[in-house]
Amino acid sequence: TPTVPTTAPAAAPAAPTYCIVLASQVKKSNAEYYVEQLKKQGYAEAQVYIRHQTVRVIYGSYETEAEAYRQLNRMNDREEFADAWVYKIKPEA
Repeated sequence: TPTVPTTAPAAAPAAPTYCIVLASQVKKSNAEYYVEQLKKQGYAEAQVYIRHQTVRVIYGSYETEAEAYRQLNRMNDREEFADAWVYKIKPEA
């Protein structure tokens, strides 16, 4: 009996996610320092995000744009979030 090679089903394409950008187009060392300061202030979800050589400091990960905006609206009275905006993270191709 001939054996038929089996292949795993193709994974569904990853959906985009949304985050809140606190700083953009900064040096990586400055971004890392800022994230460290944010984490000391209790913002555990802060992280450095680099894509296409653009360094950003982002906060959170949300499934929908609306969810990200809700979080931003809850936090934009805080100095760290005063100039923040929502950013769509597209899955890597």
